[in-house]
Amino acid sequence: MIVTLVNPPVDLRRLYGTEALGSKKEQPPLGLCYLAAMMRAKKHSVDIIDAEFEDLRISEVVSRIKASKSDIVGFTCVTATYDVTVEIAKGVKGYDSDILTLIGGPHISAEPETTLSTGFFDIGIIGEGEQTVVELLDAIEKDIPLERVDGIIYRGPNSIVKTRPRKPIEDLDQLPYPARDLLPDIRLYKPSSKNYKRLPTTTMVTSRGCPFGCKFCDQSVFGRRYRQNTAEHVVNEIKILVKEFGIREIFFTEDTFTVDKERVEKICNLILEENIDIAWRCCTRVNLVTKDLLKKMKKSGMWHVYYGLESGNQDILDLLGKGITLKQIRDAIRWSDELGIYTQGAFMINHPTETHETIRETIDFAKSLRLTELSVLMLAPMPNTEFRNMCGSYGSFDNSDFTKMNPWQPIFVPKGLTKEYLEKKRKDFYREFYFRPQALCRILRHINTLSDFKRVLDRVKTIKTIFT
Repeated sequence: MIVTLVNPPVDLRRLYGTEALGSKKEQPPLGLCYLAAMMRAKKHSVDIIDAEFEDLRISEVVSRIKASKSDIVGFTCVTATYDVTVEIAKGVKGYDSDILTLIGGPHISAEPETTLSTGFFDIGIIGEGEQTVVELLDAIEKDIPLERVDGIIYRGPNSIVKTRPRKPIEDLDQLPYPARDLLPDIRLYKPSSKNYKRLPTTTMVTSRGCPFGCKFCDQSVFGRRYRQNTAEHVVNEIKILVKEFGIREIFFTEDTFTVDKERVEKICNLILEENIDIAWRCCTRVNLVTKDLLKKMKKSGMWHVYYGLESGNQDILDLLGKGITLKQIRDAIRWSDELGIYTQGAFMINHPTETHETIRETIDFAKSLRLTELSVLMLAPMPNTEFRNMCGSYGSFDNSDFTKMNPWQPIFVPKGLTKEYLEKKRKDFYREFYFRPQALCRILRHINTLSDFKRVLDRVKTIKTIFT
């Protein structure tokens, strides 16, 4: 079968609240690359249109799909790109209603019935898609009833039908490496300069699922069950990226890279033993690192770590189910700073029970930390999260427009606060944190190359944009 997979075009204003933040060429759509690799292994003809990277208009995407003469078109979709994805599917159905349209990704997994009710998608893939999509294609080719395929939702003759949930993929090493060769040259994907030291840079995903219970996090796709690639598999993929694509830096995009500390240590040891010249960065939690582990990570090439800190108020952290303490935050940031690691912490200032006093507490707490950089975000009530169900009890939120669901706009406003106040305090937060001699000195410590200077300059431009 001929299949085209589409990463829809994105409006940066929807994702970040402004065109000045982020990049349309930051990260390859690895989810589609994994699906394509599975399809190709089963002898299907598959192509990927990364409309985000190519900055294509909706009409251009539809024209490309039409020219491909595909039997099936599959879309990945997050909440902020839902309406654009619908318009592309509408265009596809407009020129050939017999083309089968599939949709996967976080939005369909969180809102399956609502998404299918548009009438422009025939089948939705809920959760992990690799095994589901190859079984689905097999069922379509052999005219097997769709109800026998786990993990999908589809439009039947008289109603929408949802099949049994698919079990998580336990052995991630059995999945083929992502079909990155189907994308435009991955060396051309380039994040803003504040997010890399060396080019070309790319991304990897080495684990799935999160075992923690943060109430604001959507786990519709990968669930709570944590699974991971072995250290050997991870390092082999790194070697492929270095040898075949010339990659010099990797961003491990999973939220909690260090869940299994022994695995991370083994990855670091293998990188060092095999003398792989690679810089890398990751995201994790403050309760999942030790100073010894951070030291080993830095020795193997890690230069930047992103911590989700959320709040400087312990009661708010507990209410969110974050599972960390203020002491753990202080320790992890101090260890990282002592080792010369570039640290970035993310805070939010519109939590349930948030007040003028707790926002002040969070700002003061952030200023007391030895952070290199921080992000001040807004908590968004994403579909299928416990936080979304809590919103009515703790404040109000505008759920009339999916495109507003991003961390840069105060969609949720706690009781006693206003949207205008939250926007002002976000600017105040940045101003108070960065306009200090300590913050400037900590940033200057990390300038050793021209790339480092460009990264700092880009961060200055970003902060200036936030203030305007």
